[in-house]
Amino acid sequence: MPAPESITLDAIIHDPGFFLDGIDAAAGTLRFLRTDRAHLAAAAFLDGRTPFALDGTVYTLPAREVLERAPDPDAAAASPGFIFHTGFCGSTLLARSLDLPGRAFTYREPQVLVQLADLKKTRHPWCTDPAHRRALVGFVLGQLSKTWSAGERAIIKPSNWVNNLTAELLEVRPASPALCLSIDLRAYLVAIVRGGTDRIRFCCKLFEHLQSAIPMFVPLGASATLGAADGMVPVMRLCALTWFLQRQLLQRAPGQSTKSVALDYATMIADPVSSLNAAAGLFGIEFAETEPDRIVAGIWSAHAKNAGERFDAAEFEAIGARVEREYGRYLDGAIDWCRERLGDA
Repeated sequence: MPAPESITLDAIIHDPGFFLDGIDAAAGTLRFLRTDRAHLAAAAFLDGRTPFALDGTVYTLPAREVLERAPDPDAAAASPGFIFHTGFCGSTLLARSLDLPGRAFTYREPQVLVQLADLKKTRHPWCTDPAHRRALVGFVLGQLSKTWSAGERAIIKPSNWVNNLTAELLEVRPASPALCLSIDLRAYLVAIVRGGTDRIRFCCKLFEHLQSAIPMFVPLGASATLGAADGMVPVMRLCALTWFLQRQLLQRAPGQSTKSVALDYATMIADPVSSLNAAAGLFGIEFAETEPDRIVAGIWSAHAKNAGERFDAAEFEAIGARVEREYGRYLDGAIDWCRERLGDA
């Protein structure tokens, strides 16, 4: 429904309780939902997998009118922080740890950024025209910079589906600090297999989506499917290629952001307190003396994606060991195949 007359366009643009949930480029509209801080903070992801709206009301507004009324992206003061990542590397856990009322709010995998990434992939006119793209990206980031109190830092953790869009995001917000989180290649492949068929399919779709961002990966993707009678062989090659592709995309971020930090999953798990302090320092968040220890004792013992569940480290390790026993040869083959062609790129 269009916004009622009692709710002004300016209110929707500036009130953090109106969340930009999506873009309909075909209809030329923007979709907003009414929510609040608690509902957004409770949702693992802001892409529709977890409900976070206060009610079922959808506010649909014409994109042209909204963008004309929105602040100039170059003049906007807010520079959100970013957590870019390869997937399966603890990014949701880190984002939850940095959600601190009054100091920082984390937007975890908003659907609107996924839609922007799709518009870029399909070369939609909204993304091929530089001026329109800058205005649209600037508006979206402005919406994802809204917070609930003065001085609260907005931190955006996009889906890794958005890794083809990092340059455009940082072009509009070059002052935004960027944390790039990754994971070892083998651990990445184990995590994919651990997730089963759905996760494997997602990873193959992710490669298809991202490959045009670095054209050299297009022929590699095609050759990955050749000469293998066992269907698991090309699948794991594509998954490994996705890791290399994402790593190259994330390696570009430090050159596009004025402040950046690289962090890997193994380091974060081995020394969570130091990792939290490094992330907080990058984003300008001040911790009390023992606060990182309390966060690790609390949030890090819970399941990052499934609210209310405890994280069972023993079960996690047992499943990983089973993956190695049953699929280790495929992992070995995919890693060797990729490194023969890409080295350690």
